[in-house]
Amino acid sequence: MARYPRHGSLKYKGAAPFLKASLRSSSNYVRANSARAIGEIHDVSAVRDLIHTLEIEEDSGVLEQTSLALQMLNAKEAIPALKARSDYPSPQTRLWVIGAIEALGSKDVTFFASFLFDKDGFVAGYAAHAIERITKQDFDFPHCGETGGPCGNGLGVENAQRWWNSQKQNWAQ
Repeated sequence: MARYPRHGSLKYKGAAPFLKASLRSSSNYVRANSARAIGEIHDVSAVRDLIHTLEIEEDSGVLEQTSLALQMLNAKEAIPALKARSDYPSPQTRLWVIGAIEALGSKDVTFFASFLFDKDGFVAGYAAHAIERITKQDFDFPHCGETGGPCGNGLGVENAQRWWNSQKQNWAQ
């Protein structure tokens, strides 16, 4: 996963108290942008504030930016709170949240497998790819273009679902 540059971390540290206070704004736009800015200035002292925001927030944009900020801060301690929000109704928000969980280093195959049967194909596809990366399985997703990168899910999700159904007893915790 990509690491985010820290070039602004010293120059704008003075804004941290204001940004933390802005997480409680009545405006969802202010809360979302404050969360993102905290991640960009790399204010690790705000991790607890971001986790609290994640726990109480209902706006999808704020949840997405808070997930990203926690990822930028490499806040592994946020994984339980992120998992608790991973059932958010918006597929886009679910993708941001489960993406942050994987980027923070979670290897919880059972967790990712719970999204293999998601009603949204993008969410199911992301979960299948996450499981591929963790387990080194190959679910035979189609590859396209010069780079050979993924293009669509093809039978990849179905292959992942079959694999999971045959393996889940081995992953029981």
